[in-house]
Amino acid sequence: MKNKINAFSPAICMIIVFQSAFITEPLQSQALDGYHTRTGVFGNPPEQYKFRDTPDDVGFLTEFPWEAIYKEINETDLDSIEIEYWIYTSVSDAEMAMVETLDMSSLLLRNMIDYPLTNGFIGDNCWHSIELTGSIIFIRYNELIFIKPKVHGQFDSKIIEQTARKIDSVLTNSETVSDSTEIPCPVINSVTIISSLAQNMDDVVDIKIDAIDLNGKQLYYRKYATGYAIVSETGILTISFNENTDLTDDTTRARVKIWVWNEDHFVSSAEEYIPFLITSAVQSQGPTVEVLREALYLMQNYPNPFSASTIISYKLTGSFETNVKIYDLTGREIVTIANGFQPAGIYQLIWNGKDSKGLSVPSGIYFCCLEAGSVVKIKKMILQH
Repeated sequence: MKNKINAFSPAICMIIVFQSAFITEPLQSQALDGYHTRTGVFGNPPEQYKFRDTPDDVGFLTEFPWEAIYKEINETDLDSIEIEYWIYTSVSDAEMAMVETLDMSSLLLRNMIDYPLTNGFIGDNCWHSIELTGSIIFIRYNELIFIKPKVHGQFDSKIIEQTARKIDSVLTNSETVSDSTEIPCPVINSVTIISSLAQNMDDVVDIKIDAIDLNGKQLYYRKYATGYAIVSETGILTISFNENTDLTDDTTRARVKIWVWNEDHFVSSAEEYIPFLITSAVQSQGPTVEVLREALYLMQNYPNPFSASTIISYKLTGSFETNVKIYDLTGREIVTIANGFQPAGIYQLIWNGKDSKGLSVPSGIYFCCLEAGSVVKIKKMILQH
């Protein structure tokens, strides 16, 4: 079986964007003996997730032992499932990546600590939706493994669980090293701003990541600042400053997590603080920019990604001349789906993935722009035919 490139890698699928995690009961926010909590990595408001403590002296895995795993798993079972994996330089980073996945997941993954399986835990920590979606994600040491059916809705939950347990058993019995520097991860040299700074919320800033792989492997880049898992092969990424961006207390910088990985699924990370300038309110004939900013709210389209159509919802707390337009990645206007004076209220529009001529547009990244007065709210949308 050909090695599965991890979910972030464009070699298998260009973009994977998850939506808010669903947990049937709120997890306890206080730390308990043997447990600790992590909040949603970025975004507002963050979820809280409870983790079992992992001993500091367990060591680090330096590979994903495919050969040993193949010996344990029935080849027929492998034909029906996908196995994705990531190898991090720390347990903390593996947990952070899991929280990110949970924050953006639509797979109804449930915390195994609160919803244990009959035969006990898998991995150091594990979330699953075995009965509903056939999906399970777990951490063993510094590795994160995600198992799901190849065909949505077609799976055998026993096979999924058995596969996870067999992989976990192999990982548990694999040789570890004590020094994380032995993990052959890419080296991140610098993160540089290559555009002008954002002056208002909803402005965007471009950054350039300089990284190398010591073995000459292809590198892939991604940032996590506002819940979008957009992959780059060039190291150039765009950050949108909006209500979901993780701002510092003085609101002059935004915290951005940078992930860089190679073809062998080894992941390096860096946390960067990107500065920006918030302009003061400007008096005009109508409301100030600050008043308008509070008067508009554009929600993330649903579903996202979408294949046929998606729902765009927004709220106006006042009456405005309003435009809702769709743009492609180059900034070209695709279609206007609302135009005119609108009173206060909540609105829902449907975009069917077609341009102003009624022609279907190709798969890719698009932007929904809500304009009212001098303020624009922007959301990224993913169309996948």
